[in-house]
Amino acid sequence: MADRIRTAASGRRRVRTPTLRSRASSAAGSRGSASRGLRTAASQQRQSWSQRAGLPISIAAVMIAGWTAYDTNRSADIAQDSVALTREQLRIAEATHLTERFTAAVDQLGSEKKEVRITGILQLERILRDNPAEQPTITGVLVNFIREHAAKPNLGSASSPVRDWSRPVPMPASDLQAALTVLARREPLDVARQQTSRDGAPPEAPLDLSGLDLAGADLKHARLRHVDLSRTDLAFADLSQADLTGASLTSTSFNWAMLHDTTIEESDGVGTQFIETRIVGGSFAGTLLHTADFRGAMLHRVDVSGARWPRTSLAWAAISDVDLRTVDLEDASLRGVNARHVTFPGSLTAAEMPCGKLTDTSPQHLGIKQCPEKPPGSPQELWRPGPL
Repeated sequence: MADRIRTAASGRRRVRTPTLRSRASSAAGSRGSASRGLRTAASQQRQSWSQRAGLPISIAAVMIAGWTAYDTNRSADIAQDSVALTREQLRIAEATHLTERFTAAVDQLGSEKKEVRITGILQLERILRDNPAEQPTITGVLVNFIREHAAKPNLGSASSPVRDWSRPVPMPASDLQAALTVLARREPLDVARQQTSRDGAPPEAPLDLSGLDLAGADLKHARLRHVDLSRTDLAFADLSQADLTGASLTSTSFNWAMLHDTTIEESDGVGTQFIETRIVGGSFAGTLLHTADFRGAMLHRVDVSGARWPRTSLAWAAISDVDLRTVDLEDASLRGVNARHVTFPGSLTAAEMPCGKLTDTSPQHLGIKQCPEKPPGSPQELWRPGPL
C-alpha cells in the first residue's frame, strides 16, 4: 500500500514538473514576444517620428538651397549691373575727354599765330588716330580750314601758260601744308570703320577742294579718291603715288607738276591742264578728259587703256612706252609729238599728227614730216627735244 502511494506520488511529480516547465517556457515566450512587439512598436514609432521630423528638415533644406541660388544669381546680377555702370561711366568720361580735346584743337585753329594753328592741326590728327570713326567730322574741319586759308587760284589763260622761271616755285604756307598732309594721309573711311566696328557712322562726303590755289603742295601718297579739284591750281605740286581715282578735274591745272605712279583712273574733266607735266608710270585708265592740254608733257609707261581724250592736245609731248590703241583721240592734236615705242590708234590721221618725231612706233605713219626744233611762236618751255 505504501509502495502504491509512493508510485502515484512519483508519477504526479513527473507529470507536474513538465507542466511547470512548459508554463515557464510559455511565459518566457510570451514575455519575449511582448518585448519584440515593444521593440517593433518603438522602432515603428521612431521611424514615424523620423519621417514626421524629416519632412520639415527637407523643406528647410530646399528653402536654404533656393535662397542660396537666389542670392548667388542676385549677386551675379548686381555684379553685371556694376560692370555695365562702370563701362557707361567710362564711356561718358572718354566722350567728355574727346570733346574737350576736339574743342581745344578747334580753338587753336583760330589762333593768329601760325605755330599754334599747326599744333591744333596735329592735335586733330592724334584725335583721328585714336577715334577713326570721327573721321567725317575731323575731315570737314580740315577742309574748312584749307578753304579759309588757301588763296583763290589765278589760272590765267590756258592758251599761253608761260612759266616765269625767274620767280621761285610757289609753295603753300606751312599751316596750310600741314592741313593738306593730315587730310591726304588719313585712312580710307571703310578701313576706319573696320577698326572701330561702329554701326551707323555717317558716310563721308567727297572732299571739296575746288577753286583753291594749292600750287607747289606736297601731296605724295595722298588718298584723295573722288575729290573735287575743279578749278584748283596744282601747278608744281608733287602728287607722286597719290590716288585721285574718280576725281573731278574740270579746269584743274597740273602744269609742271610731278605725277610719278599716280592713279587718276575713272576721273573726268573738261579743259584739264597737264602742260609740261612729268607723268611717269601710274594709270589714267578709263579717264574722260575732254579738250585736255598735254602740251610738252612727258608720258612714260602710263596705262591709258580705255581713256577718252577727244579734242585733246598732245602737241610737242614726249611719249614713250605707251599703248594708245584703245584711247579715243578724236580730233586730237599730236603735232610735233616725240614718240618712241608707242602704239598709235589705227584711225590716227595726218591731220591730227602733221609732223613729229617717231621712233619704233606702230603703225608706221608714212608721210609724217620732221617738225622744227621748237614750236613756232611758242615758249621754249613747251619743247622737250630728243629722247626721254
